[in-house]
Amino acid sequence: MKIGCPICKQKQELNFKLLFKERCNSCNEKYYLHYSKPIKLFRFLMQTFIFIIGIYISTTNYQKLLLIPLFFISFMIIEILCLLSLKE
Repeated sequence: MKIGCPICKQKQELNFKLLFKERCNSCNEKYYLHYSKPIKLFRFLMQTFIFIIGIYISTTNYQKLLLIPLFFISFMIIEILCLLSLKE
């Protein structure tokens, strides 16, 4: 699946490296600056929700810290959904 850069219009393949970098290879523009307002709100609310749940779980029982990989996966899913909004 290809993601189009809003500035230079170059297309990149959606891969794991792009999830961490969130920048265009050619013009180095940050993708998250060009999300629409509903996508930015969705991203903010979901990440805040995951942080609150993570803090609550980590303070109640230390054995539940094994859920950290689940939170990491949740963040990756949120980033994939946000980057898909730039799909061309």
